[in-house]
Parts: sequence; C-alpha cells; structure tokens
Amino acid sequence: MKKSFKRIIATVMAISTAAVSGLSVTANAANEASDAELTKIAEQAVMENMAAIAKSSEPFYYPEYDSYDSSQIAPTEHYLVALPEKNVSLPSSLGVYLCVNTNILTDNPIASKYYTVCPGYEGLAAIGTISSSTATSSIKNIFVRLNIWAKPTGYSPLFTYHLEGVENNNGVLNELAVHKMTSWSSNAPSSELRTNDSNITLKKSIYALGDVDRDGDVDNDDVAAVQKYVANLCKGAVGRTEEESAYDKAVFLLAADFNRDGDVDISDAVGILQYYQKNNK
Repeated sequence: MKKSFKRIIATVMAISTAAVSGLSVTANAANEASDAELTKIAEQAVMENMAAIAKSSEPFYYPEYDSYDSSQIAPTEHYLVALPEKNVSLPSSLGVYLCVNTNILTDNPIASKYYTVCPGYEGLAAIGTISSSTATSSIKNIFVRLNIWAKPTGYSPLFTYHLEGVENNNGVLNELAVHKMTSWSSNAPSSELRTNDSNITLKKSIYALGDVDRDGDVDNDDVAAVQKYVANLCKGAVGRTEEESAYDKAVFLLAADFNRDGDVDISDAVGILQYYQKNNK
C-alpha cells in the first residue's frame, strides 16, 4: 500500500460528514485500503462522527415494523420475526404457522438452522418440532412449535426465521414483495401470524440485516441511525400506539444487531459502515 494509514484516515475524515445525517466514505478511499485497514477506517469514522451525534438533539424515530419499501430490496440477509403481543403471556407450548412462497424457499425449509429464538427469550424458550405441508402450488405452510418456560423481563420478539431464499434471488424486486410472499394472500398481505391457540395471534415483520431505516438499502443513513440509538436519541414515532412502538423498536434492534451478538452498540455501526464500504467500491 502506497499511502500511509494516517493519510487514508485523513482522507476519510475529510470526506466524512461529521453530522447527524450520516457518514460518507468514498469509493477511492475504500479501494486503496485492505480489509484490515477498512475496519480501522470504519472505526475511526464512526467514533469521530459520534461526537457530532452526541451533541445533537435531533431524534431518530423507529420505522414502522409493518411498512415496506416498494422500490428496492436490501442486499443483506432477510428474516421473518414473530412478535408476541406486549402484555400477553404465552403458553408453555405454542405452535406458529408460517406461509412462504415457494420462490423464496430453500431446499429444506424446516431445517432447524433457519430458526432462532430471539435474545430476550434465550434460556426461556426453545424451538421444538418443525414441519411443513403444501398449501397451494406456490405456497408452503410451515408449522413451528416452541417450548416456552418463562416470560422475559420487558418486551421481546419470540423467534426469527432466516429467509435465505430471498438472497441473490433476482425475482424479488423490493421489500414489499417479501412481505407479500410470506402472507397467506399476496393481494392482501398480512402482518399477523396464526397460532394453534385461538386466543393468541402474533405479529409478523420482515427485516433485512443492517437496513434499520427500512428503505430497502444498507448505507450511511443506517450507520447514523445506529449511532443515534447508542447516543439515546431514538424514540417511537408520533401517532404510534404503545404496542406498535414496542414492535417498531424490537424490529429496529434486530436489524441493527449487524454482528448478531444480541446487543446493539457502536460495533454494529462500524460493521454496517464497513459493509457499505466494501460493497460500494
């Protein structure tokens, strides 16, 4: 590498927007750096921008969990998340029905590796048996049984299903399409999931890892949103009910946990920025 690391950092910081609107790292700077240096560049840029973020009083409002971009689709991993109602206790055994269009199904959609209990339920619940059946020529029903031993402190989503079939699928053009392809009817897509308990209905949301603002892309705006969360500048959107705000925040946190370690912190902002650098050279 011809340029010194200090010169690269200086270049990046000169073109970074040290403001709450986000960060900017040009393709030229990214092209000149190795992966290790990109990590350092991202860390330096994020930490530098945190000073401006911390001084700002402008909040970031959690996007609506049930809204989807109709113009593009994020290039990262997609997940379906099951959201229990905020103040409802779940039974010790609960079956949840998913429906997935065959165009985005993997070869073995009932493999346990695709299903993960959310951090709030770790140690309190476990994925049980998973089965599938054919609903129509284009829709597969998936039944997920969960064993639940206790209710978490505070609100938590229940489990996620990795929609691996969405990735690198040129036939899926936008986020709204994924929502439709995980609904019983694509003409009337639903944000509800049926269960085997007639008294319990779960909410459904689709999210892409790193796309915290739910605009169908992973970019500097998402980095800034995570930074605002770390700086305690995130809040529920005006007009949302307490229940809706709980869902909005829960889905935001899942999308923001870029390294999937169960916490949202500055390392996730760094990861998102580094991803953006690598994929926009």
